[in-house]
Amino acid sequence: MSIAKDLTSVDLFKFIASIMVVAIHTRPFISNIEADYWFTSVCRIGVPFFFVVGSYFFFRSNKPIWSYVNRLLLLYLVWFVIEIPFIYERFFIGYSFEEGIRNFIKGLLINNTFYASWYITASWQSTLLVYLISRRSQALLYIVGALCAFTSVSNALYADLFDHPAWGSFTQLTSMCFASNSFIAAIPYCIIGRYIALNEDKLIKRRSGLKYLIIIFLSLGFIELLIGKQYYLMTDSFWSLYPISFVLVVLLISSSISINGDTSRLLRKMSILIYLIHCIVIRIMRSFADIQEGILLFIVTVLITISISYIIVKLSTKMKLLKYLY
Repeated sequence: MSIAKDLTSVDLFKFIASIMVVAIHTRPFISNIEADYWFTSVCRIGVPFFFVVGSYFFFRSNKPIWSYVNRLLLLYLVWFVIEIPFIYERFFIGYSFEEGIRNFIKGLLINNTFYASWYITASWQSTLLVYLISRRSQALLYIVGALCAFTSVSNALYADLFDHPAWGSFTQLTSMCFASNSFIAAIPYCIIGRYIALNEDKLIKRRSGLKYLIIIFLSLGFIELLIGKQYYLMTDSFWSLYPISFVLVVLLISSSISINGDTSRLLRKMSILIYLIHCIVIRIMRSFADIQEGILLFIVTVLITISISYIIVKLSTKMKLLKYLY
């Protein structure tokens, strides 16, 4: 367990995963359809990784569930206040008041109000549900996880794969509840994180075998994405992401890299801020600098978000209120 306690590898990959999320939203290779599809698909591991790791740390800590939920709700509230001008523009500019309120409530409960908020909402909702269901029945937990995974994948990569009225009706219904961008998508990853936390010692002992498994799962993912590429379907969610995220997290918690503790913690905090800040930067760059999706928007967004995140973390040692931002 001495190796697993370090977790510097996890913090480093958190930072990398946050850059992957920026890449998804800025699409640096949009001018090349082939490169854009594959690069974006690879970057899809970022959000599942965050869900799995977040769940892993919670179920590993044995902290009260409500303290975890309250922390995420507070983080949501802080960024909700910051994003109020963008929220107002998104829901009420160009829409009737009734329509705006209806979409706002839907975003508040299921999807998002500001663009990075769905991750916070899905995190506390999925963790709470997994916690409550697991206390009742392990079998029920895995059944719910399988159903959520099927619903999420069906609403993304496989949404238009089958030309059948029943399938079309099903995918249309699931899209109404944002199946691939809500707690429905997060639940299977939360279950994976819980499983890793409860079986950490056993999994770490078998890490040498997992190195070969990830090659198999990556190969299956490549084949799966080849199928999706024929139809250029959404890669928000696909089956191979589940085993890949599982093996990736196990390999990361069972290894460490030569990063000192301060740097590791800095990367961890910055990753959260990058995730939450980057959508604001993207909207500002589009509106005021007229920089659209592409390599320039990606580079500018990464540089600005990394700089702002670094400054916030450093200043938070003296200005305690800034810690509420992450």
